[in-house]
Amino acid sequence: MMIAAFGHMTGYNGSFAFSKPGDKYGGVSFVGMRVCCACLGSCLIPISFGSTWLLTKRLNAAVFSSIIVLCDTGVLTLSQYILLDTPLLFFIMAAAFCLLMFQEYHKKPFSPAWWLWLSLTGASLSCAISVKFVGLFIVFFVGANTALDLWNILGDLSQSLVSTLHVNNLWQV
Repeated sequence: MMIAAFGHMTGYNGSFAFSKPGDKYGGVSFVGMRVCCACLGSCLIPISFGSTWLLTKRLNAAVFSSIIVLCDTGVLTLSQYILLDTPLLFFIMAAAFCLLMFQEYHKKPFSPAWWLWLSLTGASLSCAISVKFVGLFIVFFVGANTALDLWNILGDLSQSLVSTLHVNNLWQV
C-alpha cells in the first residue's frame, strides 16, 4: 500500500497491470514507486550503522557494516526495482534497530524514550508482517528476546517477587 500511495501521489493511475517482470512501462508514471523503494533501500545504510554501533560500540565495525550494505549488489539491485523485498528489509532492520534502542533504555523503564522505542519496535514489527509473512521471523526474534528478558528478571531467585515488581516501578501510579 505504501508503494501504491507513492505511485498515486506521483501520477500513477493503476492502468499498468505489472503482469510479468520485464514488461515495458510505456507512458505509465512509475517514478514515485521506484523512488519509494530507493529511499527505503538507502535508509538501510544508517540503520545498519546504528545497529552495529549498538551491538559492538566500535566505530570501525559500524562503518564497515554500513559500507558492506552500501556496496552489496543485492541491495542495490533490489532497491532500484518496484519489489516488496526492499520495504521488507527496511522494516525488519528497523525493528531490530528499535529493539536494540529499547534495550538501551532498559535501565529507565517507563520513561518517554523507553515508550518511544517500544512503540517504534511494535510499529516496525507490524509493518514487516504486513509487507510479507516472512516478516514473522523478526516477531519470533523479538518474542524470544522478550522471553529471555523475563527469564532473567523473574528467574533471579536472590530477589523476592514483590521487590522485583517494585524495582521495575510497576507499583507506582
